[in-house]
Amino acid sequence: MIDIPIEPSGDDLRTINQDVLSSLCTEQPGADSPVEQAVASCVLDVGEELIGTCVTPTKVRTVQQTLGSENEPHLCALKLLQSFFSTEEHATSNTNGTYGKKCLDSAKLSSLKVLVFTKFLVGNNEEKEKLWRLIKSNINSKCRSI
Repeated sequence: MIDIPIEPSGDDLRTINQDVLSSLCTEQPGADSPVEQAVASCVLDVGEELIGTCVTPTKVRTVQQTLGSENEPHLCALKLLQSFFSTEEHATSNTNGTYGKKCLDSAKLSSLKVLVFTKFLVGNNEEKEKLWRLIKSNINSKCRSI
């Protein structure tokens, strides 16, 4: 087992030491598999530093795999949601804090948005906002279903 040093940031979103992450990526067996290639490509597109600032170190790999395997922005966002929020948060919250529910953490939602729009480039701001409204609607539906 490899110890990953964690740099404390004062809140519950910690970042991973990038040198250690890089060494882990080079030590992984099967790096030539299609899944590993997709993850590596995605990490280069999105950036390890960005992923490391969005989620806890234990969830970095899951986020990388999701970004590498998903081809639709709204589906990617829904899968990433599991790495950003707990089941309890899903059940008691929504994106706007309406209908008697709490508001999902805006910093985490912003991080999710940045990851999705870094992976999936969208033409202009109007298209980006339209897609983000669709994604938020899907997030709210998922929260209601839990």
